[in-house]
Amino acid sequence: MGMSKEPKDLPMSARKLAFRDVQHKALFVLYVAALFLFFPDSGKAVPMQNFHKKPAVVLMHNPGIQYWGGMEAHIVNYYKTLIANSHAAILVTRHGSETARQLNLMGLPYRTFSKEGLYHDMLSACKDINADAVVCINTAQLNAARQVARILPIKIIFEQHMMDYAQQLPRGDMKVLKGIDAIVATNPLLVSDFKKANAGHFLKIGHIAFISPFMDDDRFLLPLPTLSRNQYFKAQYNIDLKSCPVVCMIGGMYPDVKGKNYPLLFQAIKHFVHIKKTPVQAIIVGDGVKRDYLMQLAKKLGVNQYIHFLGFRPPQEIPAILHYSDFNVLASTHESFGLVHVEAFLAKRPSIGALGTGATLIIKHGLNGFLFKNDNLDDLVKYMKLLAFDPALRTKLGNAGYTHAQNNFSNQYRYALLVDLFKQMGIYT
Repeated sequence: MGMSKEPKDLPMSARKLAFRDVQHKALFVLYVAALFLFFPDSGKAVPMQNFHKKPAVVLMHNPGIQYWGGMEAHIVNYYKTLIANSHAAILVTRHGSETARQLNLMGLPYRTFSKEGLYHDMLSACKDINADAVVCINTAQLNAARQVARILPIKIIFEQHMMDYAQQLPRGDMKVLKGIDAIVATNPLLVSDFKKANAGHFLKIGHIAFISPFMDDDRFLLPLPTLSRNQYFKAQYNIDLKSCPVVCMIGGMYPDVKGKNYPLLFQAIKHFVHIKKTPVQAIIVGDGVKRDYLMQLAKKLGVNQYIHFLGFRPPQEIPAILHYSDFNVLASTHESFGLVHVEAFLAKRPSIGALGTGATLIIKHGLNGFLFKNDNLDDLVKYMKLLAFDPALRTKLGNAGYTHAQNNFSNQYRYALLVDLFKQMGIYT
């Protein structure tokens, strides 16, 4: 009782249907077995098979162990976007790196560098997905890619995020770029530099394109905590905020402290706290060799009670940190792009960046944020004051920034630019 009847206990018509169903299932099993026999890679979930005639791409990366910055965010989300758009893809990164940890959290497979060496790792990855292109980010990878290209019909793409790269490269080293299929730069000025180098040194580079970095815009769609600002920072970071406006700055603490230019922001905080007597406090997200120096600088300036160091925070925490801040500042003296400005916009927060940096590609002065004179304290203070003490202006500019980011900096928008490049290279059909 309660058990289903076996086919022999069924009426004749039902028995025929059941037998036919068994036949169909058997045929399906034989079909799947044949697929594995003749196409042994068909059972792999990733890399995806290249049914859509979209190029299969190997992405090479080499991050620091505990570092997560704009380049790392870009390469992971580049990879994620390729997979989402049905490309076969492999990302090769360093074992134990923050990049590897983030890929694990996202459930994305990846390769790590082996003892066999860069050439072996690249060749193996290219063979496994029948790669059409390999994306390199440094000279060693370019040299390995040239070796692989002697064996396999791959295109070589070089990505560069460093401003002045082409200008600083010694003339004798220009040959490393000679004859590569494409260069992708994250700033139009970099594109211009590469085009000049291409013409001046007869490098015969196939294509030179501007595509801004990919980013994880999906995490800004996730629900935010329901706590108040003070409750959030106390619960999450054991910080007791003061009752004054909060500015956020996110960036690494590198040996060249003038790069991200934290000291300029600290001087601005000192101006508000000790000169104007209208305090503003700062949330600092980042880590690096200069952290102790910057903490001592804050103490020396008498603003250590108004500057809160959170250290490195994983990307999953950034949307809430920006949400609970009033506005964002990136005081960098040189920056090829500045993804954090886009992140601030996605959190509906206005952002301030320096002229002469990638901020000019993102911020529309007076519409979604402000651009201050590079390394100019008075100018930075002027625009920080406008945002710190005018909530209505913050809301207006933050909403405008959100719309601007959605329309111009989504990953699918970047992917469309990438497809254009692939088509020009003849690998997207």
